[in-house]
Amino acid sequence: MQLTSFWPVLCVAASLSVCPQEGAQNAPPQEEVLTRALPVLPTTPSLGGDYGGCSQGLDSKGKAKCVKKALKKTWKAAQKKGQRVFLEFWSGKEAITNQWRACGYEVLSFDTLTNPAFDLVDEKVQAVVMRYLRRGRISAVFQGTPCSSWSTARHGRPPPLRDRKEGIYGLPNLSKADAERVRLGNATMKATAKIIRACEEAKVPVMLENPINSMLWAAPEVMACREAPSYLQNHGDYCQHGAKWRKRTRFATWCVPFKIEALCKLCKGKKGFCSRSGKKHVLLNFKPGEKFKVFRTRKADKYPKSVAKAAAKALADAATA
Repeated sequence: MQLTSFWPVLCVAASLSVCPQEGAQNAPPQEEVLTRALPVLPTTPSLGGDYGGCSQGLDSKGKAKCVKKALKKTWKAAQKKGQRVFLEFWSGKEAITNQWRACGYEVLSFDTLTNPAFDLVDEKVQAVVMRYLRRGRISAVFQGTPCSSWSTARHGRPPPLRDRKEGIYGLPNLSKADAERVRLGNATMKATAKIIRACEEAKVPVMLENPINSMLWAAPEVMACREAPSYLQNHGDYCQHGAKWRKRTRFATWCVPFKIEALCKLCKGKKGFCSRSGKKHVLLNFKPGEKFKVFRTRKADKYPKSVAKAAAKALADAATA
């Protein structure tokens, strides 16, 4: 899960199979590097702050208009290549998008830090995206929903924001700032679940990533999604991909009819030592001995490169199966 903002992020990419041919029998294994010899295709630049005339201060209708314009432009570019569109939500540092772009995908990157119009919490913006899903213009979706307010790293000082029972939507007596974090977290969670349901209905492959102990997984809306027939889960540790921290993560999928072995590598080390490197895991909660507890989870917000490759390739394979 990429942490750049509490606000949603959206990336759009025109789809292109990473296999030699769509439905080919000699498809490569999941661990294979995503990048390969593909024709270098012209791609649109990342979405900037004033792309399409969009700017700060837009109301809901204005945001939806900007998103519609960008999606339409991307869809037309995809059609010229005989392709559909890939979506990445809450992309942060765009690790998944960069993998698609490296393979020649037509990619547009949407980030509310550079363009506040691309706000998935907004219902009118959601409606624009849903129309593209239901019209069969989307190949696959990746969601790196922010876990900031759903994290179990908060305990003591600073205090927790939720619990897994009655307080799943937020504990009482929160500060004004923490109450706003919870409100945004609830809104992004509900948008995430809504997108998953729409993908299920449209038979579009979709993946949701969050730490395995994130309380997001316990939210009733997400729990309901996990009961869908096409639901599968992949559990893996980032240390097995070269990270200094373990960070066990769940990559949940819908309409992806296979396990993703590259995302299921678990650390077998004991007493805090990594089975891959033999070194002690770096803890992500607080720095020991500090007067004020400082979160270190932001250091681990970037996906290891091999994780991004495996996730991007799996979605592409599922979309072209």
